[in-house]
Amino acid sequence: MNKKFIRITLRLSLLLLILLFIALLNIVPHFGYKYPLHIDEWRHLALARDMIHNDNIYKYNLEKGFTYFLFFLDKSGVDLLFSYRYLPIVFVILTSVLLFLTLYALTKKYYIALLAVIFFASLKSNVNILGPWFFTPLSFCFPFIYLFFLFFVLGIEKKSIKLLIVSVLDYIFILFVHPVSATFIFPIILIYVLIHYKVYIKNRFVLGLLMLIPVISFLIFLDILWKGNLKRTLFFIIKFITFEKGWGVYEKLYSVPSFYTYTSTFFAFIGSFFAIKNRKTRIFVIWVLVTLFGLWFFHRKGFSFLVPYQRMFYYTLLGLVPLSAIGFYYSLRFISNTIKRNLNFSYKKAISLVVFSLISIFTFYSIFNNYFTIPEDIKLYKLIDDYDYKALKFLEKQGKGKVLALPEIATTVYPISGKRALATLRFEGTDSLRNEIRDFYKLDCEKKKRFIKRFKIKYVYSHKPIDCNWDLIYSNKRYIYKV
Repeated sequence: MNKKFIRITLRLSLLLLILLFIALLNIVPHFGYKYPLHIDEWRHLALARDMIHNDNIYKYNLEKGFTYFLFFLDKSGVDLLFSYRYLPIVFVILTSVLLFLTLYALTKKYYIALLAVIFFASLKSNVNILGPWFFTPLSFCFPFIYLFFLFFVLGIEKKSIKLLIVSVLDYIFILFVHPVSATFIFPIILIYVLIHYKVYIKNRFVLGLLMLIPVISFLIFLDILWKGNLKRTLFFIIKFITFEKGWGVYEKLYSVPSFYTYTSTFFAFIGSFFAIKNRKTRIFVIWVLVTLFGLWFFHRKGFSFLVPYQRMFYYTLLGLVPLSAIGFYYSLRFISNTIKRNLNFSYKKAISLVVFSLISIFTFYSIFNNYFTIPEDIKLYKLIDDYDYKALKFLEKQGKGKVLALPEIATTVYPISGKRALATLRFEGTDSLRNEIRDFYKLDCEKKKRFIKRFKIKYVYSHKPIDCNWDLIYSNKRYIYKV
């Protein structure tokens, strides 16, 4: 049999085995729970339902590309609610494949590309900074971020207008799906352009093409950004791209080495020296330096520009992945060359293999150790169970009217029942209103009645019976009252 064919088959089999491993890693958080795991996922289900049913409840949606994707899935016959838990797995596989192709195209080394996939697989997720476990605009953009840098770098290196046009189209797509993922890219390509300024002096069309990016960005969101005159618009844009502490539901600061693991960070540090020597991989060093500066600035000043802290942290991890792969590969090569130069007996190949195996076992154990260990304050949560789902599906068949429910349940009310809730856990209502709703269930009937009248509530959803002589329309471990 042809040796080349055998080698390709073995390499493909190894990649597929690693992809299977990645799929299993991302299936585990969803075992035994058929519903979305994060309020952001429920939010995007709500936006999709709003688009599907043309309810026009949500006026502004900066991530319409993602909503259109969910809309397309629904029109294709996919049950969005019960299929949602499989979408993170599909996209983590897609990201892994495109990451592999990106690194292989930029380095021409199979093992660097393969190692990048392994380091990507080790990236943890939690409800605070998200990650591959969840299907949000952030994780949706992972594969397209790597794809952008592939076309952008190759376009410049090969002086290919076609590749650069594809990279700009990819950028516009990312902007339409998740604007924050586009804004994080912009300073990186700006620095890269300044470093390779000679390419643009010789080719004005390329420079003009790249300058279209901020113009198109502004035009896409003109209806949101324009405030009547230039002065007010500029003031609004500056405020719009400034993210202070408290932007997220829960503010938590992270250490890159401890989260990414010290082992992976060490190899990324080593890899940066090799990556910067290669014009095609230099962009990963720029990427990480830009995002690390953003993290440092937030730690020092308490706010960030262009990208919120939580997202900037994950972009840093995505940039470190290729550097870790490069560093690990060249570290093993250095060890191999050292053994070959200093050992003269015939067992040096066996010794190299043993050393490689020990280093690999230690590395992969350390980067995957505690992969599923999440601090108590950022653990996964489950907003509803089957009893809630059945109750909310019953509510879907009832007449129009506002629903009062605890904020956790209220987050799922519109995606399942199509009814508007008074306040959800994050996106609708204020903190004071949420506290009022939680206190509502402790009030006496007269105070409950005043609260209901004040907010024009038609349905009250409760986990316990409420003895206020209301019309009980549903009772199966959950109670729905028409008031």
